[in-house]
Amino acid sequence: MITTPLSADAAASPALAHGSPPSTRASWSGLLRLSLVTVPVKAYAAVSSTDGVTLNQIHRDCGQRIRYEKHCPLHGKLDSGNIVKGFP
Repeated sequence: MITTPLSADAAASPALAHGSPPSTRASWSGLLRLSLVTVPVKAYAAVSSTDGVTLNQIHRDCGQRIRYEKHCPLHGKLDSGNIVKGFP
């Protein structure tokens, strides 16, 4: 029997320590055949699209955040509730 030492992440998480798969579904599964030995293999996504980092635009010189104001040429600054989608 071949055993491998647990990593720090696996030791901290009981689910990983018992060999259970990640909570996401495998994107691919298949068999890896090495001579007389066949090993089941599952591939999981390395990056999650739900955990994204959002960055703000900031002014290079002073570090203040750049604001995006909705502005009508006739009426000036508008609230978000007064904006609808459509063709002019």
